[in-house]
Parts: sequence; C-alpha cells; structure tokens
Amino acid sequence: YAPSPGNLQNWKFLVVKENLSKVSENVKDGQWILNSDVAILIINEKEQVLREYKKKGEIFSQQSCGAVIQNMLLRATDLKVGSCWVGSFDEGKLKASLGIKPELEVAGIVILGYSDEKKEFERRDLKELVKFEKL
Repeated sequence: YAPSPGNLQNWKFLVVKENLSKVSENVKDGQWILNSDVAILIINEKEQVLREYKKKGEIFSQQSCGAVIQNMLLRATDLKVGSCWVGSFDEGKLKASLGIKPELEVAGIVILGYSDEKKEFERRDLKELVKFEKL
C-alpha cells in the first residue's frame, strides 16, 4: 500500500512470470529480465483521480504509483529480494504483447528476483543534496 489522492488507490498490478520475454523485449537493454523471477507492471487507472482533481489529477495519479513502487522496492529489500524499478520501456508494444487495454497506462515495472550478485551502489553525500533556506 501507499498514499494515494483521496485514498482512490488508482493502481492495479499485473504479475508476469511465464511471459518474461514479452517484458524484456520491450524494455531498453532488457535481456537481464529473463534471469529474474517475476515482473510486476504497475497500471495507473487514473480516470477517477482525473475526475476528482481535474488537471492536477494527472500528476497526483503518477505520484501515487511512484509511491506504491517505492514501497514495493523497500519491502523487497527487507525480504532480501533483489529489485529494480524499470521506467524505460515501449509502452505501446508492451501493452499489445501482454493484452493490456490501450487506454490503460503502465506507470512502471518492478522486477524481482534472488541474485547471486550483491552490488553496493555509491551514494552522493547528503551535503551535496540537501540545502537549507537557499539553493
């Protein structure tokens, strides 16, 4: 779960296990996805958010999908499951190959799996990122 505008919970999840090739072929440099256990497509059902919040509904619906993706990644980390948030994909081809209605929006893809590889990522120092009162 995650926060959503007006608690509308505008997300749906499509879990893909058997057709990972259909996901990987529509993701930029996505061959690595074939080695994962599952792909979860986060579908943004934004119509009700748009009705409720008009123009701001577009960004609100995207933000709530981002929040639910982040929560999925955090939980995966807690469970020691490898995860990756994928945003670079051909949405039209992906929807066609998986039979997703054209009017629905794929907000992102979460790839999950167990990995033998343990990567440490370099993080920028907070002093570079956080400023007080002035940028």
